[in-house]
Amino acid sequence: MEKDTATEARLADAHELPNAWLLDPAGNLVTFLSNEIIVAALSKKAILLTQATPWLFRAAAKGMQSDNKAGLAAIGRLMKEADSDSAFAAAEAATGFTTIASHSAVAIWAAIETAIEQTLLNHIRKLSNAADLMIVSAPSLKMSKLQTSTEAGMRQALRRWEGAVDEQDAVARALLMLAAMKVEVLISEDVRRHLTEMGEIRNVLMHRGGVADGWFVTKCPWLGLQVGEAVALNEQKLGKYIDAARIFAVELMRGCAGSPFAYKAPSNAQAV
Repeated sequence: MEKDTATEARLADAHELPNAWLLDPAGNLVTFLSNEIIVAALSKKAILLTQATPWLFRAAAKGMQSDNKAGLAAIGRLMKEADSDSAFAAAEAATGFTTIASHSAVAIWAAIETAIEQTLLNHIRKLSNAADLMIVSAPSLKMSKLQTSTEAGMRQALRRWEGAVDEQDAVARALLMLAAMKVEVLISEDVRRHLTEMGEIRNVLMHRGGVADGWFVTKCPWLGLQVGEAVALNEQKLGKYIDAARIFAVELMRGCAGSPFAYKAPSNAQAV
């Protein structure tokens, strides 16, 4: 079999570890998820503590001398702010921390999309036959439309490829595109469903003010929502999304590690 010297030249980069271009996007996603879990947990803890703040300030005021007018005035101002904050905290806790869950879901979905995009872009950057691989998964795509000699051209090629793939479901489309670049991401139907749900909820939150539209109802029929109903998250639902995102990240890394384009040290290489 004739060597693809152009691809070998692209894969050899003295400024990075041999497989960094393959593994870094998935690794960055894992790191982000770890940090997001911590941020969400600390935010929940802060909200719970905020509910107790007015009581603590009142207790502090009772312990002050009556002639400490400056101290009492300061405590009074803090109590007013605390009362306002605690009202929001109480409402947030009563909804199952829907605001925290919503913000986390939006951020996690964006991180997943970024990891997928960077994985695909890195293949387009590195592989001399990337255009051929794209066209196999999107036959309507024209080779003349794929100019990959510049960074801008590569990004435009990715957008055109995505638009040409005959798949409306975002998760299924991403898996198909990754597979076209020989990255097999194997996830269960439950994980697919949770990822799809998170992506569609992100769209509703950002573009529809949290109100279900016809597209959302069609894409997530298992939720049983009607057009015009509010789409609300809670920490239990967020937990399922985090689990699905974690599994996806691990399987993305596994798929990248098993890529035929991954560097493998020669069997006779000496250990350093």
